[in-house]
Order: sequence, then C-alpha cells, then structure tokens
Amino acid sequence: MLKILVFSILFGFSTARIYKPLASDPYPTPSPYPWYTTATTLYPWYYYTTTRDTRPTTTRRYDMWTTTRPPTTSLPPIVCPDGYTVLNGAQCVKLVQTPMTYTNALNYCRQNVTGGNLVSIRNAIDNRALTNLAKSMGQTQPVWIGLTCSLSGSPSSCYWADDSGSAYSYSNFASGNPFVDVGQKVYMLISGGSAGKWVSGDGDLMSIDFFCEAEPKNQPEPCFNSFNGYCYDIHFTPETSVFSSRSICESSCGDMVSIHSSAENNHILSIYNQYPSNYYSGDYLRIGGISDSVGKYWLDGTDWDYSNLEYFNPQIGSCMTMAVKDDIVPRGTWMSNNCAVNIGFVCKRKMGATC
Repeated sequence: MLKILVFSILFGFSTARIYKPLASDPYPTPSPYPWYTTATTLYPWYYYTTTRDTRPTTTRRYDMWTTTRPPTTSLPPIVCPDGYTVLNGAQCVKLVQTPMTYTNALNYCRQNVTGGNLVSIRNAIDNRALTNLAKSMGQTQPVWIGLTCSLSGSPSSCYWADDSGSAYSYSNFASGNPFVDVGQKVYMLISGGSAGKWVSGDGDLMSIDFFCEAEPKNQPEPCFNSFNGYCYDIHFTPETSVFSSRSICESSCGDMVSIHSSAENNHILSIYNQYPSNYYSGDYLRIGGISDSVGKYWLDGTDWDYSNLEYFNPQIGSCMTMAVKDDIVPRGTWMSNNCAVNIGFVCKRKMGATC
C-alpha cells in the first residue's frame, strides 16, 4: 500500500524530473520481493538457467523536482570500407584514377561497395577537402562528381546521384555553368586558379577520373536521450505488437527497453514529458519485460534486478507496459499487457552500437 501511495505522488507531475533524496529521510526497512527465473519454451528468444533469488526492494521519498533535457552525445569516429578515406569525420570517399565515362563511373561506384555512389558535395568545407585530397594524390585532371543538371544556369535543376536532393542549397559552379548545351553531367576542376569549381560536361564523350562515396561501415544513429551509456527512443507510431516492435528496435541495433533502476525508469518518463500532452493518445508504452508463471525476464537477456511492476495478471497477457498517465496503475509503474495489442513502445541500444 505504501508503494502505491508513494508512486502515485511521484508520478502525478507532468514535467521531466530528477529525484533527490531528503537528507533527513532514513532508509525504510526493505521488504522482500521474490522472483524466479527458469528456462522456458514459451519465449524462444530468451533462455535462462533455473535459479531462485530473493532480494530486497526499498521505497524512498524525494523532493527537489527539476526539469531537464537528456544530454546529447557525440558519435564515435566512423569506419570506412577498405580503400576509402574519411572526409571531415563524416564521409567516406575514394578517388578512382581510372578514366571512365560518367555512366561507367557511376556503375563502378555502386558495384564496388555497399551503398556506393558518385560523390555528393553539400558544403564548401567538403568541396575544399575533396580538392585537397585529389591534389595530395597527384591528381591534376578534372574528376566526375555525382551531379546531373537539366537546365542551364539553374543549380536547383541539378540533382545528386544518391537521390539526396538538388544542389540548390550549395553549389560551386564556375561562371556560366551549369551549361547543359555542353552536357548534363558535372565534373570538378582540380588544378589551377579554378580548382574546386564545377563545370558541365558530356558524360558519354568524356572519360575522366572520379570520386566515389560509400556508406561508413559503422553508422550509429544519433543518441539524443542518453543515460548511463545507452540511448532511448520512444516510438509512438507505428503502434505495433511486441514482435513488430522488437524488430523495429533491432533494426536500429537495439532491443525493447530493459529497466534496471528507478533512475532509469524516471529517465524514460522524462523523455515522454518532452512531448505535448496530446501528442500520444495512449496511456501506456510497451517495455521489454515478459512475465509467466515461473519468472520475469527482459527480452534483451539482461538480469531482472529491478521491478516497478504494479499489477500482474496472466489473464491479461505476459508482456509489460509502463503507464505514462495515471490510469489503472499510477504513472511510471508497470502492468501486464497482451503481447498482440498494438501500442507505442520504447527502444534501448548501447551508445555507439552498430549492426
């Protein structure tokens, strides 16, 4: 009863929170909370050796409610495919010093490596870095870049081969270019006073060297909601079953969220609180907990070392949800859920993880 009262008070607020224990608050006597783990064929994605454990849980009072945003984190250095060079820490490029027509060069880049293409150039810094890289390799002749134009004098009519858009926001054409009467394809000058400038050319008649671009071998997604070395993403849409939800999490190198402390539980609520109150119509978000008659498990295989399960009814279902609004259970606590029900969910992945 005390637990329900305390969590009702804690999670009745609507702002993101950090909890600070009262200095005068003695730790209450722990009450035993037993749980059991055993091998099961009901959930083939998780297998655990039979053990029995009984550990204490405690409830403390908190004050000093404050609002904060989870910190952003920088990504680890990218790793490029063999033969490719990291350009300005964000792009993998390769100068191919074998003259080809535009179409043959494009096919070479696409077939040479996964995600390959003729290079796209998005700003002056990258344009200058490409020019300097080519010079450092002894290049003096122009090179193809991945740009095709349809109208003379209009960079907005020039589109990148990787389907990332047009050259409207940045271009470095030489005076009088693009000039499609000469040709629709574009090359970059490497030497002389016009080094780095772009010029129109005939892609069928000209055979020149070229720059390929490739996807980095490691492409972790940005981590905007980090906590203790992990990244968290709330997916309000699409609302899916646990099986589809887990597949979506795994596609981003993570899994359904496992929760191992009250601080982590509160962190997830703080992410939810960043959205307008009417952004999500549901009252619950699915988490990666599973319950059955013999134990409780996390889908990601981590230990069940913390619980905020307020209501468990196997007749409802064996999956778990977190209440994000006061409903049958207080906000922030967990309850049983039918695994087939389509609702929003939370993903968790290790910072810098690749897959």
